[in-house]
Amino acid sequence: MLAGGLVALVVSIIVTLVPATHSTLEHQLAAVAPRTALPTTVPNRDIQLVAHRGALLVAPESTLVAFDKAIELGFDMVELDVRSTKDGVPVVFHDKTVDRTTNSSGNLTDYTWAELRELDAGSWFDPVYTGTRVPSLEEALAHLQGRVCVMWDAKGKPTAEMVRLFKKYGFDRDCLLATYGGLGSLDPAYYGDRLLQLWPDVPVMTTAKNTDEMDTLLAKMPQLRAVFVSRNVLNRDYVAAAHERGLLVFNSALEQMDTDEFYALAVDSGADFLMIDKIEQFEAWLRKNRRP
Repeated sequence: MLAGGLVALVVSIIVTLVPATHSTLEHQLAAVAPRTALPTTVPNRDIQLVAHRGALLVAPESTLVAFDKAIELGFDMVELDVRSTKDGVPVVFHDKTVDRTTNSSGNLTDYTWAELRELDAGSWFDPVYTGTRVPSLEEALAHLQGRVCVMWDAKGKPTAEMVRLFKKYGFDRDCLLATYGGLGSLDPAYYGDRLLQLWPDVPVMTTAKNTDEMDTLLAKMPQLRAVFVSRNVLNRDYVAAAHERGLLVFNSALEQMDTDEFYALAVDSGADFLMIDKIEQFEAWLRKNRRP
């Protein structure tokens, strides 16, 4: 299921080398560069689906196997939460501590890459995944290159090494969204300024509640590629206004919002991206609500 669009209150970066099935996504992202108006399709049944930490309902989150499962299930983009180890190696990991998703405990930043590499990041989910490892950012990007686009959520301080790796593996403005600190915040404490210093033309995604906020953000960040909007603001008028400004619209339907009701809202609005966990439920809803 393809369509164009990424949105969030984060900075977003996406891979440039993607298979033919992602040509529509590449075309949409490339079209944003000149800040020309984007077409709006309502309802947008080709909304791009973003895998939250990979296919985390069927495999241990933020691992290579979770990313493979996401691709098998048909996701258009994979979210990568990125942090650095004690010795500065960028890794794909969501939490600040390793307690929840490994067989150890403590802050991730207290582990060197060699130490983190020894942890079991799979058995907590299911014994069949015993021995699954935390991937480095380089391993993840090399594994995903040419297969799917990427949403980078900078959970820790963005570094020059992270930027180098995204560029090395071709994840640039045609196949990447970069976010920081989670959706919904532009607080410099979440390292947004740092990221822009390291990568001045990084495709940024951030939150905007209305057109005034869109215009203010564009004046400060001409590289802005997408905006994230909450469900109580998302509607056709909002999406049309964003598209008039050359901005893609991103939304998420996670946990209690991962429902048919919210799928209907996102698709009807014409939004470009939707981050979900339950892709099979979404596809069942899509089939049930197919056009006559």
